[in-house]
Amino acid sequence: MIGIDLIKSILLLYIAMCGGFTGDIFGCRVKQMLVNSLYAKHLMLIFMIYFTVILTSDDIISPIDNLSKAIKVWIFYLMFIRLNLTFTIIVFIQFVSLFIIDEYVNYYTKKESDNIDAEFLEKIKTFTKYFEWIIGGTTIIGFIIFLVHRSRKRGKQFNILDHLLGDMKCKVK
Repeated sequence: MIGIDLIKSILLLYIAMCGGFTGDIFGCRVKQMLVNSLYAKHLMLIFMIYFTVILTSDDIISPIDNLSKAIKVWIFYLMFIRLNLTFTIIVFIQFVSLFIIDEYVNYYTKKESDNIDAEFLEKIKTFTKYFEWIIGGTTIIGFIIFLVHRSRKRGKQFNILDHLLGDMKCKVK
């Protein structure tokens, strides 16, 4: 469904976002635009995803396909960051687990070791395909649950665009 390259992209993106506390090094006008405009933030995010997708893929892919993949990652990322804490932890653990499993598959595939059963390796590859669908399903279910919760909580003040793109005012406790 989402693929290991997309998982790697999202993990790299998440790490980059966590390291995003270095915004003070920008010039004043750029800093002001990025602080005050959600659209500018999301445009920069899409560019960051686009470059991340390119850097994490070993294949030669057309720029249009890379842009399409970047937009899919952006949409998936929007859902991922709109999960409640429990679903965020579950999906993050699933991401890391799939990443580690994929690293083992790559290791044993490239090593061409006689110690690993080829049939077992194929079973792991099949499992990872199903696990990707499980991650996608978990994310979608968590997103819908949080969307319903937020819409009921805010009532008529609920705005789907604000929910998806974010709110300039965060109520961090």
